[in-house]
Amino acid sequence: MYRPVRRAPPVDQQLAAPLLVILVSLAMFAVLTVSVHAHALMTTSIDPEVAAETLGLRSPWATHVARALTLLGSETVVGSAAVLLAIVVLVRRGARDAAVVVSTMATSVALTVLLKVLLGRTRPGSVDRLGPVDLSYSVPSGHSLNSAVLLGLVCLLLVPFASSRVVRDASVVLCLGLAIGIGGSRVYLGYHWTTDVLASWCIAAVLVSVARVAILVLDRGREQSGSDQVSRRTLSS
Repeated sequence: MYRPVRRAPPVDQQLAAPLLVILVSLAMFAVLTVSVHAHALMTTSIDPEVAAETLGLRSPWATHVARALTLLGSETVVGSAAVLLAIVVLVRRGARDAAVVVSTMATSVALTVLLKVLLGRTRPGSVDRLGPVDLSYSVPSGHSLNSAVLLGLVCLLLVPFASSRVVRDASVVLCLGLAIGIGGSRVYLGYHWTTDVLASWCIAAVLVSVARVAILVLDRGREQSGSDQVSRRTLSS
C-alpha cells in the first residue's frame, strides 16, 4: 500500500516554536527573579510551604532515591555525559552539531556561576539539609539547570535517530522524568527553594531552544549550499 512521504515544514515555520519558547521562558524567569527579590507573595508563601511539606514526606527510601537523582545531576556525571554526547553527535551528525552541544553546555555552566553571583539568593536553612553544607548561592540550581540542558540536547539530537516512534516517545518521557526528578531532589534534600528549580528550568528551556534554532539555521545553510553546488554542476554540464 502506497504511503505518501511526509515532508518537514519549511525552516521558517520550524523556527516559530523554539522562538516562542525562548520568549515565554525568559518572561517566566524574569517574573520569578523579580518576585524573589521583591519578596512577592507568590514566592514568600510557596517556597516555605513546599519546604515544610517536604519535611513531612521524607523517608529512608525516598532519601536514597533523591540522593541517587542528585548524583545523576552532579557536575561529574553531567560533565562526563556531555563529553560523551558531543562525541556521539560528532560521529552521527557532524562537527557543527557537536559544536552546538559543546557551546550550549559551556553556556549553561557559565550562566550557573554568573547568575548565582548576580542574583545572590541565599539557600534554605542548613538545619534540615540532608547532606554537606554548600556555601554557594541558591539560584540557579546547577544540578537542575545543567542536567535539564543535557537531557534536552539528547532529545533534540539523538532521540530522532531512534528506530520507532514508541522508542522516541519513551525516551522523551524518560528524559523529562529525569529532569523533574533531579530538580525535585534538590528541593527534597534542602539545597534549593522550589522557585530556584523553576527558574533553572526556564533557563534550560531557553538554552535548548537556542540550540534548536542554531541547528535549524545550520541545516538551512547546508541545504542552500547543496542547492548551489547542484546548480553549478548543472550549469557547467
